[in-house]
Amino acid sequence: MIEFLAVYRRHFGEWVPELLLASVGTLQLMVLSFTLASLIGLVVALARVSRSRLLRGVAVVYVEVARGMPALVIALSRERELGSRPSRGPGRA
Repeated sequence: MIEFLAVYRRHFGEWVPELLLASVGTLQLMVLSFTLASLIGLVVALARVSRSRLLRGVAVVYVEVARGMPALVIALSRERELGSRPSRGPGRA
């Protein structure tokens, strides 16, 4: 077990730049996701309290379908729609 950890200790300095780059990318994705989810939530909430029966009906259907769908199913369907694309960070073609 100690030998296994020694590999990490030896190479940690080499991995730090990549870890920092991945952290920045993760934070950017988090901010984008939070913003997009907030906007969608606001639009659906406003549609839900709308006087229009059509808007209210669409919002109710959207909410009930989203509630009944597990998060993993949503994540897998999004990946399938987008396809698996290799990430391209700075310095990569």
